[in-house]
Amino acid sequence: MRDGLAQIGVFPTSDELDLFVKRYDTTGDRRLNMRELSDAFVAIDTHYGNMMERRGSNHRYPVYRPDDCFMPDTRHQFGAVWRQHFRSETSAESVR
Repeated sequence: MRDGLAQIGVFPTSDELDLFVKRYDTTGDRRLNMRELSDAFVAIDTHYGNMMERRGSNHRYPVYRPDDCFMPDTRHQFGAVWRQHFRSETSAESVR
């Protein structure tokens, strides 16, 4: 996970990754499957959550480079979402 995040300019600490996995790992295996990972990014609002769930996959064969899938602004925004996740989990942990 860390290598993929580094490609979009996100460099979480081990503690931040641990908190993220702990928050979204519903199976208790300390690994995130695709459902658990997607749950981290689904909107809480049911209307928007359903829109995302109905959307088809953009995964196509052959596998494309990350640069082929994201425009620069999308890559920046995706990185910002990841950073916000890590900030939120760290903040919640400090409150606990």
